[in-house]
Amino acid sequence: MPGDSVYPIEAVTVYAASGARVDKKFIDHAYDLGAAIAREGWVQVNGGGETGLMGAATRGGLDANGIVDCVNLRMFATTNQSKGFRKVYIEDTIQDRKNGLYERGDAIVALPGGLGTLDEIAEQMCMRQLQFHTKPIVLINTNGHYNPIRDFIRNGEESLFISGGMSQVIHFSDTPADAIQYLKDYKPITVNKESVNSSELNALHQ
Repeated sequence: MPGDSVYPIEAVTVYAASGARVDKKFIDHAYDLGAAIAREGWVQVNGGGETGLMGAATRGGLDANGIVDCVNLRMFATTNQSKGFRKVYIEDTIQDRKNGLYERGDAIVALPGGLGTLDEIAEQMCMRQLQFHTKPIVLINTNGHYNPIRDFIRNGEESLFISGGMSQVIHFSDTPADAIQYLKDYKPITVNKESVNSSELNALHQ
């Protein structure tokens, strides 16, 4: 039931690719994630696309008798949008769509994707570092897709470009089941942006 987790969750925003010509394992993980979110009694919110991982996540949620809402771009609303949503929000710009997805979810889960998904998760990681929110952020690391981002965060911490603790804040899950368990157990931790401010960096090089 909603609210059973340590951090109260009612809705989960899912970022995902809409491209359909991908390995079946990516599609399977997307479907399984959608179904798992539904079984927890959480609403899934995604970008509305009918194809690819986005569509698979929607189908998984609906097949498990869950509720799925979408925030889609007007340019795709009549050409690539799944059916069965409880609510459909249409936006004219990418930024408004991203804002709508962010505002309607208590947690953020990113399935593998391309540049659009990268843009979405990078914005959320940046906002988390600046403490604009404390929502859990999970990246489903199917086939090691997000290994380069994990390495980037770790290297950024070591080089003092990224706040210490971000590698603990961003959770990488090999399976949808692990992602769901992480959300159920989630407790926010503080990320210290001041650890990488300019005065400390300057002091290190004096």
